[in-house]
Amino acid sequence: MSSAARRLVPIVAGVLTGVLSILPYPDIGWLPVAPLAYLPLLLAMPILSWRGALFAGWIAGAVSLAGIFHWIVPTAVNLAQFPAWGAAGVLVAYSLAYGLNCAALALALRAILGLAIPAWGRVLLAPAAVVAVDFLGPHLFPFTIGNTYWRVPLLIQGAEITGIEGATFATLAVTTAMALAIRDRWAGRRVGIAGPVVALVVATAWIGYGAVRLPVVREAEASAPTVRLLVVQPDVRPEERRSRDAAVKDGLLARQIAMTGEALQADAAAGAHPPVDAVIWPEGSFPWEWVAPKGPATGGSRAIARLRDAVRGWGVPLVFGSITRPEQRGRNSMILLGPDGVERDRYDKRRLLAFGEYLPLSETFPTLKGRIPGVGNLEEGKEFAAFRVGGHVAAPSICYEAVQAGLTREAVVAVDADLILNVTNDGWFGTSGAPAQHLMDQVPRAVELRRPLVRTTMTGISGVIRASGDLTDETGVYERATEFVTVPLPPEGATPFVVAGRTFPWTCVGATVAALLAAAWAYRKGKKSRSTITG
Repeated sequence: MSSAARRLVPIVAGVLTGVLSILPYPDIGWLPVAPLAYLPLLLAMPILSWRGALFAGWIAGAVSLAGIFHWIVPTAVNLAQFPAWGAAGVLVAYSLAYGLNCAALALALRAILGLAIPAWGRVLLAPAAVVAVDFLGPHLFPFTIGNTYWRVPLLIQGAEITGIEGATFATLAVTTAMALAIRDRWAGRRVGIAGPVVALVVATAWIGYGAVRLPVVREAEASAPTVRLLVVQPDVRPEERRSRDAAVKDGLLARQIAMTGEALQADAAAGAHPPVDAVIWPEGSFPWEWVAPKGPATGGSRAIARLRDAVRGWGVPLVFGSITRPEQRGRNSMILLGPDGVERDRYDKRRLLAFGEYLPLSETFPTLKGRIPGVGNLEEGKEFAAFRVGGHVAAPSICYEAVQAGLTREAVVAVDADLILNVTNDGWFGTSGAPAQHLMDQVPRAVELRRPLVRTTMTGISGVIRASGDLTDETGVYERATEFVTVPLPPEGATPFVVAGRTFPWTCVGATVAALLAAAWAYRKGKKSRSTITG
């Protein structure tokens, strides 16, 4: 290979890996491409220098993030009110920064694939490195290639043991075996069978576990106790949500009250259904701050009274989102009103969204607060909460908290929850694939914890993720909808993931560190040997 062609290898490998990494995600949804995503990078490793590997990984990470998270642009415009050029700058900066994650991964892969160990060892260690970097690397939204199987419950059942990272590991085992076999053929060597056999065992074990476990969980769901909920998706657009006009706010509240009342009346008239255990409205659905009435009546206090009256008229508990202000700074909260209109419980969001609910570094540099229009100055909540719904305990979750596996596990364990209630506002994302991506990243929580997750959004996608991983009652994006959902609560108990938490990704971290130390030792030993020979 000429020197000019060799210089192109990192660029070509990085771009191809980045593009292939984009294709399985919801905007395109080419799931069969998932095992091929890292193949170009792995194939290029033998002819890449350390600098070339770093460059190829950086390009792969930047390209993949720009394609997967392109919705950062409309979100920055709609949520933080960035100008279009500023929003594009945010995407470019974030993509280049994320590329450093993949650059670190590429260096780790080069070291691991260069180890003088059997092929089957590399087939296990390379996937461990991918999981380790995905797990430890900084992310605005945690994601991994295993998430792309969100619509194939068979392929995510093992998440109750390993977390969704197990799906990534099994996928990369197959990818690494493919890469090693292709490289052997290119080099004119006999293709070894150890690597492919180990990859086949890993993939078969993962799929086989799903084939055995999925029917068992579905059967348990068929006879499990249930809760029946009314999910309300009011389709409130960002421009309406941002309005400070009291008439607009009153109109938004009136819309949701009317939608709820009409749905409950129609359900009562049908007469054949069990009672509704609760009505669920999305994040920020109460357009005023939820505060205790003080002094003369205001628009907010009148709206609170109006909502309490509506709930008493329905005779059904209501869960909804609003900004609260227990102290000086606001909080993003979920509130449970009893059928008498009295507040029964409240949950304050514990994991806030950067550049939406707070400005990074603004606590260290207070002068930054308020410098970017549309970026909030909220504070985090301190405790988990237990919402009583139909005789069962629900763990409340707001927006992207449910993509956080560790946080969601803590919430469920803290209150011994039977289900998860997630409210969100995905209206900021525009018509991109981001609402589906957000849902995609939440699906594994139901399987990991074997607790159904009920999701209510402002503009879609709302729906139910069952403990089996099956998706039901999905709404469309930018659809005004009311859905009665019956949610089975199978008595699955504590899964291995509930008991052990993130043990699997930490094990991958340990294996990767050990492999890198071995590579460093081998390099140092070889360097000393070369020095002795030269001397």
